Amino acid sequence: DMPHMNFVHAIGIKKADLPLMAKQQMGIIWSPFSNLLLYNETLDIKAALEANINVALGSDWTPTGSRAVLEELKIAKKYIEFCSNPSRSPICPKTGTAGITDEQLYKMVTENPAKMINHFEENGVSTDGKEHSVGTIKVGAMASLIAVSLNDTKNAFTNLVVANEKDVNLVIVDGNVVYGNETYLRGQLKLEDLEDLSQHIVGVNNLQASFKDFSVIGSETPDIDLGLKIPKDLPTQDSCKFSIRKLFVSKSSNEDTVIEYKNKTGLNLDLFRDIQKLLGVAVMTQSRNLIEPEHTASRPEYVTKYFAPLYSCNDQTYLNRFNQFVTEELDKNTAERDETIRKANLGRTAVKMAEDYHD
Repeated sequence: DMPHMNFVHAIGIKKADLPLMAKQQMGIIWSPFSNLLLYNETLDIKAALEANINVALGSDWTPTGSRAVLEELKIAKKYIEFCSNPSRSPICPKTGTAGITDEQLYKMVTENPAKMINHFEENGVSTDGKEHSVGTIKVGAMASLIAVSLNDTKNAFTNLVVANEKDVNLVIVDGNVVYGNETYLRGQLKLEDLEDLSQHIVGVNNLQASFKDFSVIGSETPDIDLGLKIPKDLPTQDSCKFSIRKLFVSKSSNEDTVIEYKNKTGLNLDLFRDIQKLLGVAVMTQSRNLIEPEHTASRPEYVTKYFAPLYSCNDQTYLNRFNQFVTEELDKNTAERDETIRKANLGRTAVKMAEDYHD
């Protein structure tokens, strides 16, 4: 009950608690995609904003969340538009969501989270008075920012919310360029040590590796046989069709943790191709087919066959579901979810959780 104590998801917060949270400068990190997929409900975001709660937007985790905050912005926007008429679906809050603006969404991924961690710029100095600030573009700030294409809109906040992978032209982290259009990186910036990401892989090819190489990852079961049958020669796929190639800046950080990790796993996290391996394994080992192998025999379509791509535009199955999630899937989920959980004995129901916590 103090400033900078922030709740993730906060679905269980009662409306009567919101004024106290606002008074105490407590925040909420909203993850609508994961909330709706897992629970068929999410925070009454309008009530939280009207109570002057500081709200940030988060993508939660990879198995049920979006792939990036830029995607989470789109789920949030679609949810807000869908629930502007609260009578449309039982998953919408009674207050509806009409009136929530793209500017508010923009602040949820910039200045609001900076305030939550007490690192927002105020009067030329970070609020903690020690480190450079984040969440704003000002002289003396951290200089972590992105540049996106200007689309057909007169609203700068909407321009960010609707931006997609091809629109991200430049990424700067703490003043260092890490990613962007080839025209910038080879032209104006003249950077070296660049990796081409444009034909991002859907498949394995040069990413193919024995999973035994990843024994340090998931240290709880260092010697487990993952049993994942991965084709060795899946073709590459470039469905994104970027007009300008995207490049990643590979530079040695010389950080002890990166060096130690490389020595243990063979993965150099200064290189995109090794980051991709790590992300791929992290996603694949969250499959129900790994956690509960008995499901593989009955539902072979769930078997993981390839490393998931970094760019969503290279994964049409995911992209189709993502684009239709709010408008077509939510009501169906709401109608079927409880019965599915009961019949298959999946997960932990609210009743069971209440019993466990009571004990």
